[in-house]
Amino acid sequence: GTVQFLAMLCPISTGTNYTYIDDITVGYPPACPTPGDFATSNAAAHSIDLSWTSNASEFIVEYGRQDFVQGTGDSLTVYSNTVTLDNLVMGAKYDAFITAVCGSDTSHTLFGSFSTGCEALTENDLPYFEDFESYGTGSSATINSCWKKGTNYSSTAYPYPYSTAAINGVRGLYFYSTSSYYSWAAMPAVDENVSMNTLQVEFPAKRYSSTSTTYKSVIWVGIAESVDALYAGGIDTLVTWIDTIDLTPLAVSAIQNNEVSFANYTGEGRYVVFYAPKLASGTNNIYIDDINLMLIPSCYRPTALRVDEIQANVVIVS
Repeated sequence: GTVQFLAMLCPISTGTNYTYIDDITVGYPPACPTPGDFATSNAAAHSIDLSWTSNASEFIVEYGRQDFVQGTGDSLTVYSNTVTLDNLVMGAKYDAFITAVCGSDTSHTLFGSFSTGCEALTENDLPYFEDFESYGTGSSATINSCWKKGTNYSSTAYPYPYSTAAINGVRGLYFYSTSSYYSWAAMPAVDENVSMNTLQVEFPAKRYSSTSTTYKSVIWVGIAESVDALYAGGIDTLVTWIDTIDLTPLAVSAIQNNEVSFANYTGEGRYVVFYAPKLASGTNNIYIDDINLMLIPSCYRPTALRVDEIQANVVIVS
């Protein structure tokens, strides 16, 4: 018979090209070929279309937040080489695994990644919750693309998701400031059809782990009309500040649950902002987690708990 050769070429017109290959297998095509040409289209805040090429007519599609473990995601069976995924998280990164089904055989898995888009939060999006669990950790890690964050600290991109900042789960958001530097983060915009004075934000905050009096743990919460303007500086006057959370007097690593109501806000802002401000002196380190933007409930949570007249068998709580 005719002798045939398989050749591999590493082309280059200029410069130097280094390519490494390994584990070469020559054999018959599999009975159930792996799908190819992963593509996305019509990306929206909560949905996206996926497509691929294959001669098969049945597929298993598994998807989940970026870096999820295969076998633990959401899975569905489809009978064409396209699928629309709904009920996705806005501004999030996802991975997808697509497997062809050919009778009793299945193919190797096609892998693809995609991201959802951003839009203003409507009443249907509330409560809007962010726990920072689906991101990396450290100063190079990103957060949800619909959030905005900034700092005037040139060498570190504060605030960032960090394992030490976790209050529940394995990550929280770490803010840092000094007498010269500040950091801030803004939630996605709220739709103009939602009145800001009908909202509140809840979140736990954790104090820094040092007993030194030079370390503070302070964060401001407010509402801004423009996020782009915050990058230029002057954040102190560009945001209507609603509340100041100061954990400095608390014990080391103490956790405090916070509820900030915007009921008295009368401005035109659409962005909820968290801000570690410049200090007169010292260093400010504070962690927040599990941020929940929600409609103000009709039945308010009790506050200002007092315990009086403690006796051997009696205590008065008010």
